[in-house]
Amino acid sequence: MSVMEIPTMSKGAFLRREESIGKMWKGTLIKEMTEAGEEEKMLAEAAGDFCEDGTTPWITVVVDGGWSHRSHGHRYSANSGVTVIVGKRTQKLLYLGVRNKLCSTCEYYAKKGERKEHSCYRNWDQSSGAMEADILVEGFQRSTEMHGVQYRTFIGDGDSSVYYQLQTRVDYGRFIKKNECANHVVKCYTSRLYSIAKESKGTRSLLSGPRIKRTMNGARKAVSYYAKILRDFEGSEQDLNKEKARLIQELASDIRNGPLHVFGSHDGCKSYFCNGSKGDNLYDGLPKIQQVKLMSAANIIADKADRLITDDTSNLAEAIMSLVAKFAGGKQINRCQRGSYEHRCQGAGLHFQLGPEWHAKASEGVTCASGAPILKKYTQKRLNLKRQAISR
Repeated sequence: MSVMEIPTMSKGAFLRREESIGKMWKGTLIKEMTEAGEEEKMLAEAAGDFCEDGTTPWITVVVDGGWSHRSHGHRYSANSGVTVIVGKRTQKLLYLGVRNKLCSTCEYYAKKGERKEHSCYRNWDQSSGAMEADILVEGFQRSTEMHGVQYRTFIGDGDSSVYYQLQTRVDYGRFIKKNECANHVVKCYTSRLYSIAKESKGTRSLLSGPRIKRTMNGARKAVSYYAKILRDFEGSEQDLNKEKARLIQELASDIRNGPLHVFGSHDGCKSYFCNGSKGDNLYDGLPKIQQVKLMSAANIIADKADRLITDDTSNLAEAIMSLVAKFAGGKQINRCQRGSYEHRCQGAGLHFQLGPEWHAKASEGVTCASGAPILKKYTQKRLNLKRQAISR
């Protein structure tokens, strides 16, 4: 800006503008989420998905959470966290919640022994790791109030503590079921295989990268194969349940057979999985302890076959997490001292909900006037490019 001889606003002015824009985004996002909930409810009623009372519809949602900085699997100390709930049918955002452990204004005046009236965004004083579960519990509890529905099934990653919290703290928790994100489960399976491979030099040479990749691809292929059979099945609900139970058993069996197939033992392979190719059976050459560990890793994913049979993923919710990182400028910049992180999460939610038109629609909701011609032209161009990409 300075290079172009354009004066920039001060830090205080920027923060005030960010605050006012954030409030505008929040109001628009709540309105959009309410409309999305009405659409989800209408589709659930049309499908006949009602709870035991016969009047309240239930829906399936996709959930995911993230933090303001990376944990690298062990350092859960972020000052802010965000969690989203997305309707599976409409693929639209139904709930977005943020938890903050800091408020710089509170801290500043506390040091001076004073108090000041301000918008305080601090709403969390527990561990960072517990933020996701708490936001989800709040979102599920408010499902009837906000949208007139219950979230009976949710799709998420492998965090079992979240599922437990939902079952114990939500009013209708005993009815909530979880479908695993197939991508996350297979990713965890791959990580376990790499851990086994690192244990000894002999194991590393046999359980090589290409073999681990083939094992991973085999598990993913099995999930997709049986999910397609289930989707294409036609019959009564009773017959569907029987077929589903059979497919779950078949899927679990094929996942357990995956390591054997990769190491050349094809006795348990089905025609869709391999052509019975001939070759040395290397599985018997593995030390017994490594065989046990391989099958143990396969059993962990096979035991989740009932939650993998629908081949669901949490990609929708992860797309919002990607937008949050974009709006926050990555995870290396600290946006958590006041409301900046929360405002940017809401902006990301609007972007996900409205696409390229989110700028114009957000301003229209406040000014009650159509967007400027240049902005309309820009958003229309972005929409056209998006449609062209989809049609290819």
